Amino acid sequence: MAGHNGTTTLEWSRAYHDGVRLADCGDIVRAAPALLRAVHLAERMGKPDERLACSLYALGRLHRVNGRFAEAERLLRRAMFVETRALGSAHPYTRQIARAYALLLRRMGHDREAARIERAIAPVTSGPAHSDDAADRHAA
Repeated sequence: MAGHNGTTTLEWSRAYHDGVRLADCGDIVRAAPALLRAVHLAERMGKPDERLACSLYALGRLHRVNGRFAEAERLLRRAMFVETRALGSAHPYTRQIARAYALLLRRMGHDREAARIERAIAPVTSGPAHSDDAADRHAA
């Protein structure tokens, strides 16, 4: 299925999965550009949807595990916004992104903003936001 500018779901899928695979193998140098390509392809596909959100999330996690917190914060904030609009605030994927974003904010010393996000997702989770270090290992 082609989006605007002839971008196809297949092109996006290849870029996204290549980026995730490279990150899983520890090839950060090649993973980041592949995931950035996935972001750009998803942006060209029309209305922002879960493809854009998951691309932003994967790239944001990659930057976070590599200590690029400011860039990770921008990407995760945008991923949370897009995913909320695409799937709703109660969707498990939206909550996963929100937990990762809150964790990053805490690591950056933005406890008040992290607490606000944690409160917003608390009614649909079984406890406070938790670390997604396992996901970080998966993205590294």
